[in-house]
Amino acid sequence: MTFVLDTSNGQSLLTSLNKHEAAGDRVALVQDCFALGEYYCAQGSLPQAESMYRRALVLSEALKDRAQVAIAYIQLGLLCEMQGQLGQAEFFLEEALGIYQEIGDVQGEADAHGYLGLVGQMEGQFDTAQIMYGMSLALNERLENLGKQAEDSGNLGNLYLVQGELKQAEAMLKRSLDLYEEIGDQKGIGSQYHSLGNLYLEKEDWPTAIGFFEQGLALHREVEYTIGMALHLEGLGRAYWQIGEPTQAETLFRRALELFHQLGHRGNIANMHNSLATLYLEQEDSEAACRELETALDLYEEMGQKGPLGQACKQLADMYFNLDVKRAELLYRRALDVYQDLQDEQGRGGAYVGLGNVAAQRGNANQAIGMWIAASKLFEGLGLMDQAAHLAEAVQDVWNRGSVRVA
Repeated sequence: MTFVLDTSNGQSLLTSLNKHEAAGDRVALVQDCFALGEYYCAQGSLPQAESMYRRALVLSEALKDRAQVAIAYIQLGLLCEMQGQLGQAEFFLEEALGIYQEIGDVQGEADAHGYLGLVGQMEGQFDTAQIMYGMSLALNERLENLGKQAEDSGNLGNLYLVQGELKQAEAMLKRSLDLYEEIGDQKGIGSQYHSLGNLYLEKEDWPTAIGFFEQGLALHREVEYTIGMALHLEGLGRAYWQIGEPTQAETLFRRALELFHQLGHRGNIANMHNSLATLYLEQEDSEAACRELETALDLYEEMGQKGPLGQACKQLADMYFNLDVKRAELLYRRALDVYQDLQDEQGRGGAYVGLGNVAAQRGNANQAIGMWIAASKLFEGLGLMDQAAHLAEAVQDVWNRGSVRVA
């Protein structure tokens, strides 16, 4: 299914920009840049959007308009988040927050806190995300902004959901849905249907989950909200995957991937390739799985997303282990480097196990034992005693038998 965006609005915005540029009207030009930036974002033309937002930033700074400078920082931050550049996104959003606090713009301050919560959640900093969402919600309650309260409640609900706190998640998501329904925000209602679909997937209530995703998809298609449609398609794909219909799941994932490409959302594109890789792996199609995961890995590398990058390297190394042991070793070492940077001891342990298995396959007993002992110590320190015991057995087996086998 292909969704075609209207381009006529873009031409009218360009005409307006050229008119104000010729007249030297910098105040109007700033607004034109913001409008074109939003248009290009909707088109998936993210480099053009960035160009417009940066131009708005330069003009606003020249005009000494601090409020517009903050808006430019917000837009640049959200643009970086779309592209998976989370560190840069955090920088821009913190700059905006500082300006809003300086000029006493409480609504702007609330918005910045909320967006920083989103970035923190994507970085896995859940405590920070909860603090930021809570601060945003408190300010929006003070301002009696129901739309933003709905957004904050939904964000908190999703945060609880990823942490497995299903009761708290459901309460916040239903509060968000009630608020969106009160103000008649169709995009917001559809987004909460997506979150509730995810919640019921966690509860393994697949018919209810599918119902929410389908309702949300229909609603977002009606209001032409492309990112919402993509997310619902992806959710439906996961649901059909879980109920044992991989062909339907693959079709839905591909439709979602098409929309994410249209929007230029590299993080979502990478995640979709990752999901397809796992789907193919379950179907024992190693070649297709490796192809999809290689694509995801390249995108994670480009975006500098080390957590997903480490996982992709380890998963791809496991896939290559019986196909290309040299490639597997390189990927295990890359995963180890990433996990060392992240100070992720469980990840390091998994990489050491893989490297030990590579050594075992080559018949290098001493190297295999060294890697497995290193992994075992990390697992013991984390309280993962079953994994540590399994490796201890592998080491003991080498000593008893005088030969080495994969752990």
